[in-house]
Parts: sequence; C-alpha cells; structure tokens
Amino acid sequence: MYEGEMMRRRWKIIIIVFPLMAMLFILCIGPWPTYRSSFEGKRYYRRSLQAIAKASCQLRFSSAPGRLQFGFGEAEITPPVGTPLAGYGSRKGAPSKGVHDKLYVKALALSDGEDTIVITGGDLLIVSRKLARAISEKVMAQRELKREDILFSATHTHSGPGAWGHSIFERLYAGDYDEEVFNLLVRSYVQAIITAYNSLQPGKVAIGRIEAEAFIRNRLIKGGVVDPELNVLVVFDAMGRERVYLVSYSAHATTLGADNLLFSGDYPGYLQRYIEAKTSAKAIFLAGAVGSMSPKGEGSGFEKARHIGRTLAQKALQATKEVEGSERVEIASMGTEVSLPPYQFRLTRRLRLSPLLTRWLLGEREAWLQLVMIGRTLLLATPCDFSGELALQVKGYAHEKGFQAIVTSFNGDYIGYVVPDRYYELDHYETRLMSVFGPHNGSYFLALMRRMIDEVWMAFPP
Repeated sequence: MYEGEMMRRRWKIIIIVFPLMAMLFILCIGPWPTYRSSFEGKRYYRRSLQAIAKASCQLRFSSAPGRLQFGFGEAEITPPVGTPLAGYGSRKGAPSKGVHDKLYVKALALSDGEDTIVITGGDLLIVSRKLARAISEKVMAQRELKREDILFSATHTHSGPGAWGHSIFERLYAGDYDEEVFNLLVRSYVQAIITAYNSLQPGKVAIGRIEAEAFIRNRLIKGGVVDPELNVLVVFDAMGRERVYLVSYSAHATTLGADNLLFSGDYPGYLQRYIEAKTSAKAIFLAGAVGSMSPKGEGSGFEKARHIGRTLAQKALQATKEVEGSERVEIASMGTEVSLPPYQFRLTRRLRLSPLLTRWLLGEREAWLQLVMIGRTLLLATPCDFSGELALQVKGYAHEKGFQAIVTSFNGDYIGYVVPDRYYELDHYETRLMSVFGPHNGSYFLALMRRMIDEVWMAFPP
C-alpha cells in the first residue's frame, strides 16, 4: 500500500514537473517561432531616427568653403610570419607561411578650413569595433578630430592579418587573439592618420567613375544584379600634380582561396601598386558594397588577382584622365550609433533560438553608421558586408537629391551581412548564417541611409 502511494506521488510529480521543465526550456532556449514583423513603428527604429537627427547637428554649412587642403599618411601592417590570416573559417587559424606582398594602412585627410575628415583604408578583412575604438581614442587624444571625422574601411582581403579579435566569431575567421598584432594595427593606424592630419597642404579634388561590370558577379543569385561602378577620387597638389587616388569597388577580395597562407592584399593590392607605379601618386582602396558581390576574371590565385587589380587600376586612371579638380569644396561628416532589430538565430525556416537566450548572451546591439561629404559626393560607410544590390538603391536616392553616393563596408564595426529582404529565406551562407537581425534588416538600413541623405540635403541644398 505504501509503495503504491509513493509510486502515484512520483508520477504526479513527473506529470507536473516535466511539462514545466519543457515549457521553461522552450521559454529560455527555444525553439520560438521566427518573427516577421517590420521595423516600422518599432521603438528601435524611432531611437535610430532620433540619433540620426541629433547627429545631423554636427553638419555645418559654409556659404564660402575655404581652400581645400589634403594630407596623406601610411604605415605598414604586415605582421610576423606565423600570425594567422583572416578570412576563411576553413583555415582553422592556421599560421601564415610567408609574405607575398606587404600590407599597409593608408590615410587621406581633407579639410575645407573649418571641417577636417580622415579616410582610412587598410589591407584587412574588416576593422573591428574594438580596433576602431582603440585607434579613435588615441587619435582624438592627440588631434582635434571626432569619431565621425574618421572613416574606416578595409580592402576586405581574405589574406590579411588575423589574431585581432576575442569573440568566438572573430577567432573562427581570424585565429586566436594576439595582443602584439592588435597593438601593431593600432600603432600603424594612428601613425597613418596623424601623419595625414599633420601634412595638410593646398590641393584640388575631382571625382570620376566608370563601369567595370566584367570583373564582378552576384554570387547569391546566378545572373543577378551587380554594382558595376568603379568609383575614383583623385587629389591634386597646388601645382596640379596627382597626389592621391582613392578607389572603391564592390567585388570581394577573394581571388585567393583558403589554401593560400601567404600575406597579400589580393587584387586591391595589385590595383594600388599599379597606380603608384604609373603615377606620382599614392593609392588607397576602400571595399564598396561587397555583399553578394564576388570577383570575376581570368586565371586563378595570384594570376587572377593581378589581372583584376591591374585592369581596374587602368580603368581608374582612365576615369580621371581629363577631370578638373575643384579647390573649394564643402567637407562635412556625421555619424551615430543606431539601434538594431532583435536578434534572430534561425534553427529552421520557421523556428529560432529564444530571444531571452540571445538577449542574455549578447545584449541589445547597436551599430555605427556614418556619412562623409566631399562636395556633392557622399561616402556612406556601413558596419557590414553591405549588399551591392541595396547600394544601387542608395545611389539612386542620393542622385534624386543632387548627390553622388559611394557606399563602403567595414566602417569600424561589423554586424554580418545586410541583404535585400527578398533573399532572407534563401539557404545560403550570407542569408542563413550571417544575417541575424531579422527578415527586414535590408529595408531597415536602407531607410536609415536615406534619412541620413535627407539630413545632408536639408543642411546642404543643391
């Protein structure tokens, strides 16, 4: 009798406790249904719009901008052989075996006498949030520059230095953290930026662009839309001599595969070296809207990198062959942290991890979004692999407002890929693994960037 009563009690406990534990597991771990709601009307969207409006107060219009001044600086960032390369998880943090070509960070300072900006491009996979913060803090402590005055970018070479990140994601793609490598990058960036700032001299600036569709393809959709523009900014000194070329293109720097263990700037390195060999100028490369955009060209490996880099360099020189520089252009910048949609780590098409778990592990995330103005040209710097397809919409909107837009990636923050909403359900690396902020993150960033353009348009009417 006693044993039977005990058994019944145990079953009652199991019947009560097991469902409670299952409910608690689902609540805290998942699975939950995936969310599909838009950002419209959401609190994080309102916060971001308010942040952009506040950041626009940094914009200062001058009816008569002063004489343009420019400066240039560079520093080597090639790490010791044995440092892992960044870019491919399949390398599994393997140590580098040598140096094919040296790696650099380069900086261009531009000033209209009232506002000064510095644009940086480095032979890196990305510029991480931690790295950008460390560099900015040191620069701002030494010179009168604000965070929004420093535009970070990277060539996005997948054969550049790793060992700069602590997180699981960073270690997966860049190997184990090495403080000496991180400090090398910080020192070199600071040196390049300060040198550019200190060497300001009178000059002129001109903008050129040319289509280069033969060297880019859409890897997400076969035969899909690409961003074919090769954008070029050239700076002349007071004597009219070319001094700096700033080039941006949207094809991934992935002509060298995971089997390569030699440090290299990939095709952007060849592009820069070609321009510098053929002119008296220095060259800087900024990765454009590289999301879904892969390189296309003859050969493979270093042969392919050389072919693409040199041919694009020739096109860049062609695009600016007969341009006339302007010596009085408005320089301005704005930047802010924007709120992001909730995380959505999908288990299946319709199920995701619990938002309670992701919020507890990762917290609420913000991301840096930035705009730099050089005359009627806008550089919109994004914290991601920004979609080349979305970039075309940004450029079209800017054109309607009387501006030419250049969209860049890796602005000193990184949140993964931002792709068009219609691709969210595709079973692809970019959309499944690297898009973790819900089904409308593409439209969300498009709305924020349009709002930034609106703010500049109101401050600097045509």
